[in-house]
Amino acid sequence: MSWVKVDDKIFLNRKFRAASDSARLLYWSGLCFAAQAETDGVILTSDLPVVAAYSRTSEVDVTAAELVKLGLWECTSIGYQIHDYLEYQPAKSHLEAERKRKREWAAANSGASSASNSGASSAPVATSRSRSRSRSDPRSPSPDLNNGDLLKDDHCPAAEPAGPGGGAGGDVPVLQLVPTEADQPEATKPSKPDSWKNVLAVFNHYHHAHHHPMRRRLKPTSKTARAIATRLRDGWTVEELCKAVDGFHLSPHHQGQNDRGTVYLDLYLFVRDEEQVEKGIGYAENPPKPGSNKPARDIRVGWFPAEACQHPDKPGRVDLP
Repeated sequence: MSWVKVDDKIFLNRKFRAASDSARLLYWSGLCFAAQAETDGVILTSDLPVVAAYSRTSEVDVTAAELVKLGLWECTSIGYQIHDYLEYQPAKSHLEAERKRKREWAAANSGASSASNSGASSAPVATSRSRSRSRSDPRSPSPDLNNGDLLKDDHCPAAEPAGPGGGAGGDVPVLQLVPTEADQPEATKPSKPDSWKNVLAVFNHYHHAHHHPMRRRLKPTSKTARAIATRLRDGWTVEELCKAVDGFHLSPHHQGQNDRGTVYLDLYLFVRDEEQVEKGIGYAENPPKPGSNKPARDIRVGWFPAEACQHPDKPGRVDLP
């Protein structure tokens, strides 16, 4: 379904005010036809009867000439061009690029790839975030060079021990490098995780574990699904996202114990960015007490001269009731 953008001040336009009723109807019909057919505002002479049928215009040639005279349409060698159409309406190339982007996103998250079809391992691909977290996290154990955690790179000259005339002898330590995904054989590369199933796992946990009514099915194009998929691509696991959801449900502030008395338990709010996910996991590990995550706004503080102070231990400050 396509839409037409129209200025809400069009009836104040000098050209449009001067047009007759039949010319206005033909102009609206031309806009709708060009948007539906994605012609970039071009109306062929052969398509003019179809546009006239939309608006039930009888004398279409006379009405089209009126629009040209007013400057709302322009004559071309193949028909007519709606004046300034592409200034307000999207071009056909833009619409095709947007549809292609949505198809690629849906295909990337459809979970079509599987370990049985590709012959690959079912282990998910480690993202840059998870790799960087494992390097910087002091809790992550460092690899052991003696038990084969790191593999030797056969293509690196520095990894080969020096020969009899090398000078260093057999005591030179062997350089060992971590193989990248590109270095692995095709049959041993890990397959792409089933992203859409992971998105649904977080979505279903939110509804089933916390008894939220499911009003509609989750669509891949919804902002909640896109936010969950983005967090998964950032390196967060399904378990971590579910833990964040549980943590927000332990927060009295999000349960409605706040100044406005509003409940903030929308799934999109939990996963809209990484900061929210970390906050939810923190709530799950250390559940906040009532009022602990509520800003203190019920104390009004006034500042007065020192001689008017009521608190000797706090010069210049008075707490108002």
